[in-house]
Amino acid sequence: MPMVRTVPTDDPVRVAVVFEVDGKIRPAWFASSALGAGDQVKVMQTCSVWDYREGDARILVFDVVTDHGQAQLKFDTLALSWRLAITVEE
Repeated sequence: MPMVRTVPTDDPVRVAVVFEVDGKIRPAWFASSALGAGDQVKVMQTCSVWDYREGDARILVFDVVTDHGQAQLKFDTLALSWRLAITVEE
């Protein structure tokens, strides 16, 4: 059985989000050289959303499915910045 793990990247990531009527945010696409795609990578589905704290910052975590596979987008609400982690099978 293959092992699945999430690998953080250090590459900058740009994320476009949709602000829903109920106040929730939903990632629509992102761009990162970590996936070998400088162009937009469309988020096809958001599987789960959760949050945790890093000091004073609240981190929102979006587990998403793209045409490149699974990924995790993390939004730092204090720094207003995004991080990307890629899900890989081994």
